[in-house]
Amino acid sequence: MEPFLILLALTSGGVGAARLRRRGRDARRLAGLRVEAEDLHAIGKIIAALDSPHDPTRAFAMTTLTQMLPRLHPGESPRLTPEAHAALCRHLMNSSPPMRDYGAYIHRYTEFALATLAALGRVGEGDDLRAVRKLARDSTDARIRKAASDCLDALNASLETRKIGETLLRAATGAAPTSGADILLRAASPSAGTTASDELLRASREEDPLAFLAPDPRLELEPEIEPETAPPSTPRETPDDAKPGV
Repeated sequence: MEPFLILLALTSGGVGAARLRRRGRDARRLAGLRVEAEDLHAIGKIIAALDSPHDPTRAFAMTTLTQMLPRLHPGESPRLTPEAHAALCRHLMNSSPPMRDYGAYIHRYTEFALATLAALGRVGEGDDLRAVRKLARDSTDARIRKAASDCLDALNASLETRKIGETLLRAATGAAPTSGADILLRAASPSAGTTASDELLRASREEDPLAFLAPDPRLELEPEIEPETAPPSTPRETPDDAKPGV
């Protein structure tokens, strides 16, 4: 056999074996996802599977999320990480159908988009607004445009409510002032129990390292003032006729 044919046979065999190993790995990953599909804690893994290069895994992830996302309530927003939000929005805006199974993909994507928009209206974040606005404006499906418009209203209201709540919480807990006016006012106001003379005395002592040896002028006593003594009294002379025996 020619060396070229031998090399071609070896190369083809190696590629075929690698392809088989990859298919087996994708099949095992898909089987693991099927086991976790009923657990809402695994929603992050299912969302990550949307970016899988394995077509059956992507299709399974999209179909499974269509069933899982409606189960998310407003209090369960921490289940979706920023990466999960980004993946959902990316696949919302990327509706390019594959070359095969066009009709099945369009149906799958439409149901996925409706479920995702409904969920983002409850657990969405500010970063999701761009994708929702784009669908409300540019989608060719009337149902998706309507769902995106409703999601946009709900998401804006939810974000405003959260903002008001955070402001009230900050005020109730006495958080540090953040505005420039508050900081300047706090710096200009003397602390309780201090006077201008105390501030000046403290500043002078900080400038002179030996100032602690000098007596505190506030502790100096005023010199004692001797009481005035009355001059000695002189006996008053009495008239001669008042003297006894005269």
